[in-house]
Amino acid sequence: MAQKRLLGLVAVVAIIAAACGGSTATSAPASQEPGTSGPPASAAAPTANTGDLAEEQILNVDIAGEPPTLDPNKAQDSNSLTVLRALHRPLVYIDPATLEPTPALAESWEISDDAKTLTFTLRDAQYSNGDPIVAGDLVYSWKRLVDPRTAAPYSYVMAEVEGAGDLLALAGADPLPADAEIDTLLDTLGVEAPDDKTFIVRLSTPATYFLAAMTLWVGVPIQESWITSPSAFEAGNYVSSGPFQLQTWNHNSEIVLTPNPNWYGDVKPTLTEIHMSIGKAVAMLGIGRDNLRLVPVNSDHTMDVTGLDRMISVDGFGILPAGNRAASAA
Repeated sequence: MAQKRLLGLVAVVAIIAAACGGSTATSAPASQEPGTSGPPASAAAPTANTGDLAEEQILNVDIAGEPPTLDPNKAQDSNSLTVLRALHRPLVYIDPATLEPTPALAESWEISDDAKTLTFTLRDAQYSNGDPIVAGDLVYSWKRLVDPRTAAPYSYVMAEVEGAGDLLALAGADPLPADAEIDTLLDTLGVEAPDDKTFIVRLSTPATYFLAAMTLWVGVPIQESWITSPSAFEAGNYVSSGPFQLQTWNHNSEIVLTPNPNWYGDVKPTLTEIHMSIGKAVAMLGIGRDNLRLVPVNSDHTMDVTGLDRMISVDGFGILPAGNRAASAA
């Protein structure tokens, strides 16, 4: 059951990535078969095609409601995920052209002949606060994900990891075992960081598809010193690993994201700001040369759209190619 749910979840994320476009790296898709994977040595670092754009490139997005959490391990709703996919990047990402995993934080990886051990080599990368992203942060994040005290809704995606079964079996237990017993079980989880650049995952069963699970938001690196600090998820305290950082969060009103100055990706963001208004009625969907507004497709407003046949829906938003216009009236 967990395997079917995992594959379904990965398929949904792949569809979203294809619709949104863009990836961390532009190398050829890495193989999921045993052996070594990663970008070819001759791959050239791409540059953003900005063309003749205005200095300010602002994307205005209307999301349906307040994100319940921006904790990557705990998020499960579309509002939270809309924000988190801009704030964080996992080990691998979905190539929108092929729908195959492609390098992100991991610059390369090896899959053992028995398909039960995955060894990742991390690229040089920093969080938005300037601290280096190290393999130990992935060990912490993955253990926190399966820890029953975290109560993470998507902890089951780790079901194939060695030692995860006993921890997942404790989900919903009341009372939970003593902390010492849980900590002992966490010590047996099949994740390891022999050094800052190497992350090893050991599976209890061969599962080449598990690489796709690593594209999910729940497995991103997390700094323990950050996430255990007071008000960790508020703007000014939030630490991200993706192309954007949390600039402001006016609860139940608006979230503003700006480019992460330490983003390690080969392609840097063209957008200067992303404005996410929260649960506001939208009177007009305006698409111009230098800005774009998205409106929830399940809103109570009717839409008269030019080019509706070319509209796609991503995370609850209707997105139109440039040149189309849509009006909405209550």
